[in-house]
Amino acid sequence: MYKNLFLVVFLWLSGCFLYVDPEYSSSRSGTGTSVDDDTSMWIDYAAVDCDYDYWGESVWYLDADIAASYIYFDNEVEVGVYVDGWDYYALYSVGYGMWTYTLESYYYDCYDANVFDFVVSDVYGNYDEVTIWW
Repeated sequence: MYKNLFLVVFLWLSGCFLYVDPEYSSSRSGTGTSVDDDTSMWIDYAAVDCDYDYWGESVWYLDADIAASYIYFDNEVEVGVYVDGWDYYALYSVGYGMWTYTLESYYYDCYDANVFDFVVSDVYGNYDEVTIWW
């Protein structure tokens, strides 16, 4: 307290004045759609891979790396993927921001053209989306 008082008296006697702008914000801006820059969330990386199992069924590996400007809990975030704009599959967290899902399907073949739309949203209203064409 005495240090602040000394600083104010010193500045007053020296003829200097200190102006503090109440509208100034030092928060960093992030990517993705955000309600508040302090709580930005985005998809840093998304990947799709496909392979066949022993019985000829397509096995899709869907992975996403979710980044945020804040520390989040897994139950605050929903990560998923829409396949061809229709079927939705929720990804699950494996830690360190990585989310994954393994889809076994006879319907989606590895040689077909498919669109994978990765989406992430959180409880703060943040949203991001990445589309991968296969």
